[in-house]
Amino acid sequence: MISRLNQTIKKAAAIALDYFGRVTINYKSDNSVVTEADLRVEEFLSEELTRLIPSSSFLGEEGTRGEISDYSGYLWIVDPIDGSSGYSQGLPIWGISVALVKDCRPVMASVYFPKVDSLFWYDEDGKGRINDISLEKLKPEKQIRSESFLCVPSNLYRDCGIAVGMKSRSFGSSCYHILLVARDAAYAAILSSFHIWDLAASQTIAHSTGAEMFDLKGRSYSLAELIESGEIPEPLIITHRDRFAKVKQKLFYRKD
Repeated sequence: MISRLNQTIKKAAAIALDYFGRVTINYKSDNSVVTEADLRVEEFLSEELTRLIPSSSFLGEEGTRGEISDYSGYLWIVDPIDGSSGYSQGLPIWGISVALVKDCRPVMASVYFPKVDSLFWYDEDGKGRINDISLEKLKPEKQIRSESFLCVPSNLYRDCGIAVGMKSRSFGSSCYHILLVARDAAYAAILSSFHIWDLAASQTIAHSTGAEMFDLKGRSYSLAELIESGEIPEPLIITHRDRFAKVKQKLFYRKD
């Protein structure tokens, strides 16, 4: 099944690539970008994924949605193009994200970034992979060095009043940020203004390496808990448990 999912996500990527560089930008009610490519990719994935598991439901960013708690059994959670803003401007870091959950528990996940040819995936064998290479477990004793960086949203200070006292990078894709932590390229990732489809696949993969999700007080959240409750605290920090305190020391807060 994971092989068929990976094949399907690459076919979806071909659709996005066909539109790349020539899309019309539209804006949703929250002022976020949506293009015809987002809609076409989601339509394709809805058809193909529910065919893979005929009894399954589909939750996509661009479609008509109920509450996540309305779903039971097998559910596909899809972001057709994570990083739509960068995609619409011809930038290379954007990906297609698909997670399969059963009764809110992750089963499979696949995220593909076609312009950098990176396919991250996970199935129930418990291992995350990039292309055909297993992702290593994160090293808990890793210190913050001069080359260490946090992945952050570009609006972190404006929306959350948080400044970062170490090197930071923003690639415009929440999924990519989380998976850089899974690769142990980024020391941690901070997320704000996001939804369950930004997390479902990427955090399923990252969790297999030891990356957890924390609020600013240090409480850890499982993906199943967020799916079941429908409530996502903001911001979230994605990192290994033993790195959280080191990251927290590098965050500074606006005094209103």
